[in-house]
Amino acid sequence: MLFAFRYFRVVRVVPTVFMGGFVLAIILAAIQVTTDPSAAVFALNPVLKLHLFASSSGFRLPARRGYYDLLLTSSATRWQVAVAHCGASLMPGLVSWLCVALVELTATHGAHAGAAQAAGTCMAFVAWALIAWAVAVFSSRTTATIAWLVLMSIPGVGRLSPLAWLGVNASAMEPLPLFGIYALAAAAFVTALLAVCRGSTPLEGSQ
Repeated sequence: MLFAFRYFRVVRVVPTVFMGGFVLAIILAAIQVTTDPSAAVFALNPVLKLHLFASSSGFRLPARRGYYDLLLTSSATRWQVAVAHCGASLMPGLVSWLCVALVELTATHGAHAGAAQAAGTCMAFVAWALIAWAVAVFSSRTTATIAWLVLMSIPGVGRLSPLAWLGVNASAMEPLPLFGIYALAAAAFVTALLAVCRGSTPLEGSQ
């Protein structure tokens, strides 16, 4: 497992341009939240979008191009490779979210639980990101990113969009959507995990 995580530190799952975007989003969010703590939802909006795009890293396409050959032929098992790939994909966005949450907590002096700690925000950054990673295992980053842009841009999508959950408290959430999204995320993760473990990854040149 440790070798798999180290491997994805060298062969980056999240491109450098995304890392720069996260840094910029954190800085802008910190300025916005420090100036107006009630604006945390708006400050988290670009962070969540970047998080979903980064989480949609894709697995099969890079594997078929030979990027993971050294890892797939090592002592690391397929499930360890999948978990490490998922962790490397989600980590930058999760860290960025925690940074904004700390800024909000500092700005409000811990007087109340802010938007960054709300149950809906946790769902958006954890459950929806897992869904994004799992779906992209079967496609490419470009395809998954286009799908997310369409989903978040259609008027009236309401709760179908992860952005709609930012800042929503647990008391305002119905049990079915709350547990339903987490159940969907768990099912998607297991499905993607099985696909990585049992699926073949022939190189593109051999097809």
